[in-house]
Amino acid sequence: MTEPLPSGLVVADLESLYEDAYAVELAEWRDKPLDLRRFMDQIGAYELAFLADGLLVWTLPPFLLLLAFSRHMNISAWTCLCFSLIPGFVLAHAYARSKQKAGIYTGIGPIGRIAFREFEAAQRGAMPKRLDPWSPAAIRKTVAYARHRIRTEQEAVLERIWKTKIEAGATIRLAKEALLKIAASPGDPLLKGARVEALERTIDRQMAVARDLDAQERVVLETPNPLLAHIEALEADLAGQDAIATILDQEERTRLLEAEATAIRASVSELVSMVQSCEASLRGVASDIVARDAAERELQQALG
Repeated sequence: MTEPLPSGLVVADLESLYEDAYAVELAEWRDKPLDLRRFMDQIGAYELAFLADGLLVWTLPPFLLLLAFSRHMNISAWTCLCFSLIPGFVLAHAYARSKQKAGIYTGIGPIGRIAFREFEAAQRGAMPKRLDPWSPAAIRKTVAYARHRIRTEQEAVLERIWKTKIEAGATIRLAKEALLKIAASPGDPLLKGARVEALERTIDRQMAVARDLDAQERVVLETPNPLLAHIEALEADLAGQDAIATILDQEERTRLLEAEATAIRASVSELVSMVQSCEASLRGVASDIVARDAAERELQQALG
């Protein structure tokens, strides 16, 4: 079993880590690319949804509106339908194309949105479900996310250290080149001495920075991270629990098979007993028949 959680990792931290892991998983699911042109160009679901939404959303409201005013203008219902169909579908088509170009197409109405969700589910797969943070599956996801997050942060720290070391090395190299130039150039000795001292102080400070960065790099690379160690121990516990669960499952299955085998043996024994009883009964009947035949022959001989 793992040791108690360190001070930096309490119950709320583990649950918040799972929430972060779930948010990352959900973001990855949402960021999966969708082929909108394929959805727009497919014959079937999109065409039927476009037709249904065009009639219900883009044609029916203006048709009912024109029909309400047609009583006062002597306009037939057929004319109202024509004046509603043509502009309605033209506007619906333009709206759909504009959304497709913007990359945010989700249908031109409720039926189109339903068709798009089905297409989205087929392209991206099922939306990740939020699990109980303390369930084995959730803990595995939390462990994987925490390990990735810690290693990413360590790599970021190392990258900053290496970048600063490169800058310090470049500064030291430039300062040494400047020292050589000052030594080779004519001029006031006092001024040259002041410049040399300033450059030497700069070199000393940069070398101190480089040594400190080397020490920090060793700390990052060599010092075990207590949180990562605890997470790995937790993962080992989960693996052990899975192994125990597998063993218990195998034991339960073995117990059930043994019970079933015992029941089968009892049934077979009962069947054998029934067969033996039937055989004994048949032998008794056969003996009775033989005795009856013998008695009939004796009777026939006596009568003959």
